[in-house]
Amino acid sequence: MRIRIDNVTDDNIAPAHRVPRKELDDLRDRLLDVQNGFRAEAAAGPDTLIQNLRAWTKSHARQEDVDRVIEVAALVRERAEAFVTVGIGGSDLVGRTVHAVLDSSQHNTLPREERGGAPEMYFCGDTFDPAELHDILHTLSVRGILLQTVFNVISKSGTTAETIAAFLIIRQRLQEALAAAGRDPAEYAQQVAVTTGLTKGSALFRLDQEQPQRFLALLPVPDGVGGRFSFGSPVGLLALAVGTDERKCTVAERVSEAVRGMRDAESDAYLDPGDSRNLGFRLGSITYLSLHKGKSTLVFYPYAKVLRAVGDWYTQLLSESIQERGGGQNIIATAGPTGNHSLLNGIINGPRDKLLVFVRVVEHDPDKDIVVPREEILGPTLAALGGFHLGILQDISFEGTETDLLNNSVPTCTIEMPVVDTYHLFRLFYGLAVAVAVEGELRELGRLTYEQSAVDGYKREFKRIISLRSRE
Repeated sequence: MRIRIDNVTDDNIAPAHRVPRKELDDLRDRLLDVQNGFRAEAAAGPDTLIQNLRAWTKSHARQEDVDRVIEVAALVRERAEAFVTVGIGGSDLVGRTVHAVLDSSQHNTLPREERGGAPEMYFCGDTFDPAELHDILHTLSVRGILLQTVFNVISKSGTTAETIAAFLIIRQRLQEALAAAGRDPAEYAQQVAVTTGLTKGSALFRLDQEQPQRFLALLPVPDGVGGRFSFGSPVGLLALAVGTDERKCTVAERVSEAVRGMRDAESDAYLDPGDSRNLGFRLGSITYLSLHKGKSTLVFYPYAKVLRAVGDWYTQLLSESIQERGGGQNIIATAGPTGNHSLLNGIINGPRDKLLVFVRVVEHDPDKDIVVPREEILGPTLAALGGFHLGILQDISFEGTETDLLNNSVPTCTIEMPVVDTYHLFRLFYGLAVAVAVEGELRELGRLTYEQSAVDGYKREFKRIISLRSRE
């Protein structure tokens, strides 16, 4: 995986809009200091990483967690017709992203054998809006598979309001269905896996210890790992292991590929900061410098619709981590060429405050590529599409977009992703997380990169209003 930055520093871009290469060179000593700091921190061991909220950098090395994910995933795939992830923020977005990128877009409508033995996949618990949760529970009930569904409830503290509200409703529905079937309502716990802090500080952990039957499984959200950096922990790995539609791989092989991608991305981060394979340091330095050049908005632009969900995940990662002390870039996520028809006019004719970060897939899945028929029924111009694979047309569309942006002096950089698979997706997750960490260091944010104190105000007001309403 490489990142091209030519179209950020290219002399064809007007000086007011490009990042001068000299500024990148001048930044080199600081980047080496950041890299050495990361190296020393890793050598100091787990306690230091936990204290600095950077234990996510070693999630893939926690073999006990990896083995437990494989064990639980195999159990879920064996007994469940459906698998529902219940979480919010990073606890929700990484699972949704893995499913959207690696599973068929029509996953739940395919016969199970066409899903590689995976159950149907659903997501909820990220809102109080009742529609999604209602529809999922209604669908599972009318199809008669509610009692063959496993729910993975994710909350490190076990007190996340949106997630716990959904869990309590799910628990009640399961208990009612069990009672109607003449079974013990306490059996509901065997349809619930919980991913949480494995201490009495977690309300879900305490419930597991106190209720008549234990949950189907307990998985850890490790200490020192924030929600938006939890992609390499059981939070992200269980959704991968349960659902991913790579039919030639076992559960263990799928998880191993994710671990290998993160391990290689960690190695990438210790390459020379100027090496094109060092995605984290190259992108982190570009976003840092471009902000100082007036690029207050980053447009994250995977030029493949299948990667659109990565933009949602990265939006939270960047915004929650870097927008501190009144600074940091805004981020807009889109996908090409859809984004060309919704954003390009504003990018080219609007304020010149944008840096574009493309993700280009180099090789398309040959099993899914389709050839456009050679027809002239709509005239000779459109007939020129005939004979081309859609993947080739996608590549041509990207090249045309990139060239036009350069001609209009819009700075872009491009992450080249060889193929869309588990290995490269988790390598991309890790590289983007390193980029955020690097920018945080360059901006001297320290622990603020991994915290989100502003969210506490919303939570306080929510609790205050709830308290007032409950007394009415």
